[in-house]
Amino acid sequence: MPCAGTREFWPRCFYESSDRIIVDALRLAHGLVWQNLRPTTDAATVSQLRDLVHSPSVRLALERSSDTLPAFALRELARVLSDQSQTHGETIARVRDVLDEPI
Repeated sequence: MPCAGTREFWPRCFYESSDRIIVDALRLAHGLVWQNLRPTTDAATVSQLRDLVHSPSVRLALERSSDTLPAFALRELARVLSDQSQTHGETIARVRDVLDEPI
């Protein structure tokens, strides 16, 4: 079974439109966080993640979705990103924790 933090973890079967958007957003967030290991700034990564979770399509998908594991994970990701009291590095570490959290 793939680890929760890997892209293979998020199901690849067909979902309702909102569920597909949520799963795609989690995959993109995972890619952004692990891309951060390459030369880029923590601030740029956090900004991209915030843009992702606050995008109209993702917000609408979260409003319409059922209480599924991917929806809970994306809601937690949005909560972590809304905490302005932490440094960008701390935010990225917490995002990784959310994306890598086992079931």
